[in-house]
Amino acid sequence: MSKHIPFRLAPEIRKRVTITADGDLLSKGTPNKFLDDIKNFEVRPTDVFVITWPRSGTTWTQYIVSQIVHGQEFTDKHNINRINYFIEMQISTVDSPEADDKEGIYKMAENGADPRLLKSHLQMKYLPTQLFTKRPKVIYVARNPKDAAVSYYNFTHLNTMLPNYGDWSEFYEYFHRGLIPYGDWFEHVLSWWGMRHEPNVMFLRYEDMIKDTKQTVLKLSNFLERPLSKTDLDDISRRSEFGEMSKNRKANNDLMNNPIFKKRDNANLKFMRKGIIGDWQNYFTMAQNNHFNTLFSDKMCDTGLTFDFVHAQSSL
Repeated sequence: MSKHIPFRLAPEIRKRVTITADGDLLSKGTPNKFLDDIKNFEVRPTDVFVITWPRSGTTWTQYIVSQIVHGQEFTDKHNINRINYFIEMQISTVDSPEADDKEGIYKMAENGADPRLLKSHLQMKYLPTQLFTKRPKVIYVARNPKDAAVSYYNFTHLNTMLPNYGDWSEFYEYFHRGLIPYGDWFEHVLSWWGMRHEPNVMFLRYEDMIKDTKQTVLKLSNFLERPLSKTDLDDISRRSEFGEMSKNRKANNDLMNNPIFKKRDNANLKFMRKGIIGDWQNYFTMAQNNHFNTLFSDKMCDTGLTFDFVHAQSSL
């Protein structure tokens, strides 16, 4: 275990995370015993993986992909969490977060019908080894780290599988050190940025998805080799807008009564919260912003990857 972990994690946070042998942090819903099974998970070339650092447009992308792959009639009838396998999470948390069977959703996925839609927030080193030999479709979505962090902070007050940080300043101290579940944003994103030229990998930026959702749907349909008619393209784009998705009981966890999502201390918290570019400005202090800008410049220098940090338009 990495020696820095015990000195930086408060006891109330330690008890709500899984610490891997490498000293990385995972959600409480992913015990260490899952990791070997996930590494050895049997991948199929027909699989479609959506991989993200948390709160980076995961559900939004899943919903678009589900409509492209299965059609709107199917997605209207099925809960998005049931047709997309969150491979590292416990099966028990889907119906009861207190259940103790400790079986992973990856077990459900083993017998899933083709094409399987799979989701993960895991760092690259914990993903199935066959992901890089069977070469299924992989869609990676990255969001600017300031907004992603703010969204994640709010999500921790809603999700019982995650630590409950006292305030934004406490969360920021863990975030910029990479000591939160699913790890360091820079490591997570840059590992997949380095894979962006692989023909089975599509790297998307959340902010681009907001600015032109229809173009994103078209890119995804082409990448998945599932052409859409103009009518379907228009319909999927419209149905994937924030306002439409927020009313959809099959796509919005706020309307599903999922026991994982329990408001701990703020009745206004939502799974689909704001979905805008620039909400970080309501959280970062000037000192935090200056500190993070320096960190961002150091980490992203010469990578060629840039992000938009402000934009007025709303989306998921």
